[in-house]
Amino acid sequence: MTDLFSKVASYVRCLSTTFLILDTILLLVFGGLVGALLQGSENAPLLFLLLVLILPVFIAFMYIKAYVQKNFPAAAVEELRARYELHTTQKNIARKRMIDGYIDTAIQSLNQQTCSLSQEAMDELCEQDIEDGLRSVIAPVIQLPNYLLDCSASDFTVGSHLKYSSVPPPGDNGQELCWYERTFLLRDDLDLGGFLCRDLLEDRDASGIRFELRNALHWTLNHREFHASTFCHEESEYTIITSPIPQVCEGEWLTGVLFIVVEQLDTLPEDLDRILLIFNRILGNWLSRYDECNTNKLQSRASPV
Repeated sequence: MTDLFSKVASYVRCLSTTFLILDTILLLVFGGLVGALLQGSENAPLLFLLLVLILPVFIAFMYIKAYVQKNFPAAAVEELRARYELHTTQKNIARKRMIDGYIDTAIQSLNQQTCSLSQEAMDELCEQDIEDGLRSVIAPVIQLPNYLLDCSASDFTVGSHLKYSSVPPPGDNGQELCWYERTFLLRDDLDLGGFLCRDLLEDRDASGIRFELRNALHWTLNHREFHASTFCHEESEYTIITSPIPQVCEGEWLTGVLFIVVEQLDTLPEDLDRILLIFNRILGNWLSRYDECNTNKLQSRASPV
């Protein structure tokens, strides 16, 4: 939109310059004819005829010039630009306030699950299904990704690929936690679930859309960075956004990756990588407490009181 305003402003400047040049030429010609007539030129009849012919042209030109400048003054472009920038600023402020509220909600959800004082309540953390816990902690990302992406789309696929722990099943005397890697599909308006099975990253024979999705997740896991790419599926273009989920207190190590798929977006908000990283740090904190809960549970089983 800013480029459009610049083009319109350039057009208005060009039009004003053209009017100035034509205005100058007509005035010089008109003034020359009048001057020649006043000096009693031998070609007075011809000059008078030219003056009669040029005068309507000059009057029409001045009318058109006044009409254009009145109805489309150069100042109007700047006013439109200022109004657009004000609207954009107000929209960005409203979006920021909304996202701040989402982050606050996510932190409250984390606190409700991990800040309990009673051991019994703490033990309940790892009794719940891990997918239910994920949905609770990052609910704003799952339910309202259009605000995060600042887009009008309504269909999204949201999920995460995680490394998480579990205690051995009852009857197993193992003294160590069981660790798993799995792709969780938390929202699937785009019906991509068939391509996002649990062992996606292990599928070396993946092709087509499955290959594109696997590569996007691998890129963020390998580079530990936010990434956005596009792919084609059933004659439609899609954007896949991947964001790293850092391990708590482990520096650059990751515990997984969060991904969002949406119909192709031309631009992404400049702050999207930082916003998703905030949610992912909250999620990483929750996963750390989930693993701690499982560790305590395993220790209690090995050393019954």
